[in-house]
Amino acid sequence: MEKLNVEKILAKRFKQRKTPRNVNDKLILLADNYFGLIRPSCLKYGSKTVIKQEYRVKNPILSGHKQQKIYLRRYQCKKVQNTIK
Repeated sequence: MEKLNVEKILAKRFKQRKTPRNVNDKLILLADNYFGLIRPSCLKYGSKTVIKQEYRVKNPILSGHKQQKIYLRRYQCKKVQNTIK
């Protein structure tokens, strides 16, 4: 029987991998057609330190119906002052 190499197994399983940007961003419906992100991050640098800002109004046409007014939360990156839409 082959002896287990614990160091090799730990190094393989806990190797840091670069994750795609915004992989943790999830859009959530709040109330009355207001949307926000869970765990928003900066699009340019990936920084997690952001400031909540106002809502932006959008009027998309959803599934062939009339225009629907929705509100999307905007965020600002503290690091570079970049607005996240």
